[in-house]
Amino acid sequence: MKEFEITVKVENTLEEIQKNILKEYNVIRNLRLVDTYMVNKNIDIEKMTTLEILDNCILIRNINGKVCVNKKVKKYDENGDTISRNTYYLDARSYEEAKEFLENIDYKELMTIDDKMIVYKKGETEIAVQEVKDVGILLEIEYEDFSDIDYLKKHTINKLKELNFIFDETKLDVKKAEILLNKIRNKKEN
Repeated sequence: MKEFEITVKVENTLEEIQKNILKEYNVIRNLRLVDTYMVNKNIDIEKMTTLEILDNCILIRNINGKVCVNKKVKKYDENGDTISRNTYYLDARSYEEAKEFLENIDYKELMTIDDKMIVYKKGETEIAVQEVKDVGILLEIEYEDFSDIDYLKKHTINKLKELNFIFDETKLDVKKAEILLNKIRNKKEN
């Protein structure tokens, strides 16, 4: 399925979001996502950009105790923003089994992202509020079967401004994995 998502990093506190901004929205899901990024140990990631490394990763995703192996195939525009994404899933019986399988085909653990997510809904609008360890608070809105990306971006900016979210309008494709991997890479360099 072809998907498009807008993700922004917000400066609002979680309390502001829950009590003031999204007070008229209903909570429809509470999730805990733990994504372990696995990368082929035979590639030289030191010579790759962060996005190239992430494009080579396979994830072990644990969502509230349900485990799957996940591969995302993304297309980017000239600015490095994601313009489309296809995601492939394979259920796994356990995290340990999935990790052992990937290690047996020469993958190693790169990093783990711990994400507490609350999905809010009002009408047809769903907003996922993600509290990501070592990254901050992100908002994500996903679209399917779209035809005009520019319209979606403008519409989303206006909606988030209307709700009093504080965010950088020029950064609509914030990638939590990219932020965390850059932090890890910067620590190694220092």
